[in-house]
Amino acid sequence: MAEMMKRRKVRKGTHSCWECRRRKIRCKFGAEDDAVCMPCQARGVPCISQEFDSQQQQSAGVSKPSAPSSPDAVIAQRLVRLEQLVLGQPRSAEGAPDAFRGARTPLASQFGEEPDLFGLTAVRDARRLAGSATETCPMAFSKTVQAIPEPIPEASSSSPSTTRSSPSQPAWDRSRAVSFQLHALFPSEATLGIIAGETPGPDYVLSLFSSSLDKSEGNVEPRHVLAHPPPIDSHPALIGRRLLQLALCLQQLPPHVDESQLRLERPIRAVAAEWAAAVHDLVARQDELLACQEGIECLLLLSFYFSEGGQLRKAWMVTRRALNLAQLMGLDRASGGLLAPSRSMMLRSCDPTRRARPTAARLWFNINCSDRYHSLMLGLSIGSRDCSFATDAAMANESPLDRLSKLYSVISCHIAERNHDAVNASTDTAATHVYGLTQALDLDLDRAARLMNSVWWELPQVSAGCDDRNVVASLQLKIQTRHYLLMIMVHLPYLLRDGEGRRYEYNRLTCMQASRAVLARFLEFRSVFTEPVASRDVDYAALIAAMTLLLGYLRQVNRGPEKQAEMDRDRDLAVAVRDRMQSMATQSKEPDRLSSESADTITELLPILRPPSEHDVRDMQLNVPLLGTVNLNPHLETGGTCENPSLSVLVNDGMEQDHMMDYAPFPSCAEGMLPGEEEAFAMQGVDATYWSLVNAGSSW
Repeated sequence: MAEMMKRRKVRKGTHSCWECRRRKIRCKFGAEDDAVCMPCQARGVPCISQEFDSQQQQSAGVSKPSAPSSPDAVIAQRLVRLEQLVLGQPRSAEGAPDAFRGARTPLASQFGEEPDLFGLTAVRDARRLAGSATETCPMAFSKTVQAIPEPIPEASSSSPSTTRSSPSQPAWDRSRAVSFQLHALFPSEATLGIIAGETPGPDYVLSLFSSSLDKSEGNVEPRHVLAHPPPIDSHPALIGRRLLQLALCLQQLPPHVDESQLRLERPIRAVAAEWAAAVHDLVARQDELLACQEGIECLLLLSFYFSEGGQLRKAWMVTRRALNLAQLMGLDRASGGLLAPSRSMMLRSCDPTRRARPTAARLWFNINCSDRYHSLMLGLSIGSRDCSFATDAAMANESPLDRLSKLYSVISCHIAERNHDAVNASTDTAATHVYGLTQALDLDLDRAARLMNSVWWELPQVSAGCDDRNVVASLQLKIQTRHYLLMIMVHLPYLLRDGEGRRYEYNRLTCMQASRAVLARFLEFRSVFTEPVASRDVDYAALIAAMTLLLGYLRQVNRGPEKQAEMDRDRDLAVAVRDRMQSMATQSKEPDRLSSESADTITELLPILRPPSEHDVRDMQLNVPLLGTVNLNPHLETGGTCENPSLSVLVNDGMEQDHMMDYAPFPSCAEGMLPGEEEAFAMQGVDATYWSLVNAGSSW
């Protein structure tokens, strides 16, 4: 019937179909005699040549690609592919072919006939992906999956999960189907060009796994790599890595950028969430797709995306998966120099065209840095105590900023070890040892700070521009915030401790001084980046700092004129932070429970700074998810001094215990609550970890 239709006259050299022309993407065919191009196969739409009118072709009954008509045809297909695979297998010295060395050559040339992309497994995978993604983003995958027909059920297929792991479908077919599904999510090349050339995100994303030395030597991928998607037949980890890089670029967009210029069909936040959900579901959960360098990078990029968005528990789980996989691949041994020099840098890659690659040691450091930060914030044990990446030999050629980052990772590891030892410190000797560790950590932070000069530690001025100066200023502010947050975490257990001769006064004053520094940087940063889409680590640090600054006055004995003036300044600072958080919550395009609940917590603690009065004493209570009710009891004496304030916790079973209780500072997940569920508790358990650490520190 196609020959009976009238042909249109097209320009010489035109080979693309109507659908690829509309999407402004390259029209590629797996084989010369294919009737349907690869992008149309992935989307399940009719492939209509521009020689025919699109409306006329559709009315003529052009059908979508269909699966083989019989089981024998399926078996014959697979036998042909298997035979050609065996005959064309390279005979290398290693004896194992690199699975995806054909990034430049279509997979059809390697495996013969086209796989059944619209069989039961691929269709159910696409529909399951759409169902899981719509929980995070209701608009996700509506356009991609709507054209895929519902397959005829088979008796052997009971569920999508069993279909995914079914050995009846070759692994290569499943992998290629995933690649097609992911590739269908890329926007037009015009949009990619704007993201790559006119936004500040690429400089940040492409250098995440590079040191300062790598940047100076040009060992970083250029911006233009983001302007074009990988080939549609690339490894799923390679396509997922590129999607996550683009999602992070959208997440890092400054507030002044006009979203309409990107020509996206949905809001930027929804598009980024769709891409991240797709990679998380199709790549990050599949072990066979992660055993390569790009697979490790996928997990790290996904962890960064979750962390930037405030989902610390999801970020921790993805990072821990990356850490376990890295250990199985030997990255820890390569980083520590335990392998021979000829093998220390070997890391399988599925992208033969990539020149700038991060080293195994750098990836191992990034994994540990992410794991230790999230573990410390959530009160969880760290996954590895290896610090070989921060030895003098390993940091001999590092820049001061890179050395600073590695030392922060080591200090975070030691803080977690100190907290673990403190839980088991039942004797005075053990408690003295724990306090000695705290003093040593304080000295380590001081030595780390001396790597940068005093000018670098001044409060940077952040603006909304996209130039290099503003990008560097934002990064500098975040590193400074991390430094002062670690300082708070070191001394926090001794914030409300009693001691002879004001033994713990230095700990309290250090906590309060670091808290002021964090809050000043929060106000500077959020005065420009007012939309709570990214950089939520700054918001968590501000919450911890605000609570610490206010609690520091519970043990304020002398409230003379000078102290009262200092209290007034701190109150104004806390109120300014509270107001900024409330403004972020009200002006956000989507609900921002983290900012609103943080503002409520600060409001409940502000009465601590009221002028002391004999008749103005009342307990303060805070309800903390995963922990219970925190009771603050500032008992004031006649002279207006706050000598014996107490902190108690009403745990979930209703039993009230005083501040000397035997309570572990690491709260576990509540029964029946998903550990990564963002809607369950906006603060992700950071507040529970904070109060548990303050309370347990009273018994150290």
